[in-house]
Formats: sequence, C-alpha cells, structure tokens
Amino acid sequence: MTKRGQIHISETVAVLFIFFILVVFGIVFYARFQQTSLQHKENEFLATKAIETTTKVLFLPELACTKSGAETEDNCFDLAKLRHVNNLFTQERLYYFSLLSYATITVQQVYPPGGEPFVIYNEKKIAVPGDGTPSPTVNKEPTYFVVVLRDDLTENSVPRYYFGILTVEVYS
Repeated sequence: MTKRGQIHISETVAVLFIFFILVVFGIVFYARFQQTSLQHKENEFLATKAIETTTKVLFLPELACTKSGAETEDNCFDLAKLRHVNNLFTQERLYYFSLLSYATITVQQVYPPGGEPFVIYNEKKIAVPGDGTPSPTVNKEPTYFVVVLRDDLTENSVPRYYFGILTVEVYS
C-alpha cells in the first residue's frame, strides 16, 4: 500500500468516526426530547383527569343539596349527607372506585371558620418498586373548588349556609 492510500483510509476512518459520534449525539438528543415530551403529556393527562374527577364530585347526587326534594342546587353540598357519605363510599367501594379512581377528596368549611374537614373519599395509589416495599406516589394533581355547605339540621329548622373548599387530589 502506498502512503497516499494509507492517508486516504485514515481520512475515511476519521470521517466515519465523526459521523457516528454525531449520530449518537442526535439519538441522545432525540431520546431526551421524547422523554420531556412524554412527561409533559403525562402531566397534561393528570390535570385533565383531576378536572374530570372534580366535575364528577360536584354533581354527585349523594352530596348535592336539593330544593323541594327534587331539584339540586348548583355547587352546594348538604352537611348531613357529607357526615354519612363516607359509609356509603366504603360499602360501595368498587362502584365509587370505578367512578373516581385513585383520589383523595376532602371538603373543608372555611367561613365561618371552625368546621371540621370531611374526608369523603380516600384511595391513594401506592407504588411498589422492584424490591416490593410500598412507597407513596409522588405524582398528584390537586384541584380546588369553592362550594356552599348547607346545614338543614339547625335548631329553628331554618337552613344555615357556609362556604367551603372542595379539594380533589388525583394520583397517577
């Protein structure tokens, strides 16, 4: 082989080496971009799921205030129903799990202050890594909604109204 042929082969090997280095950088960049895009889509899906779950809870007849026994009041929860709905959710666990999935739903009276918080649904998702020990899920999306709380069980039979916050935390 001539010296000129050796130089030509060396140049070809160097160009191929640089080409493959650039291809590897391109693949790494693309993989990171896809990973970021996938994480963004997952967060978007979780936010949509949280809004859907909040909407379902707002319109549950098991919680809603009723006018004259039939028509429901918008964004109003009956305190008598709130006090006992946890028992119903426990008895019919599979039905409500299919409706609400993994979530924690609480209602807190904020005005006038001093009302006790109601945890009306609590199904936390537990992640089990490879070693088999459960660990809490880190991905959760809380949503908050202002609701009216009506108490019909007053001394003079006149309903009292309070303001409350509905908190729905959805887990992925």
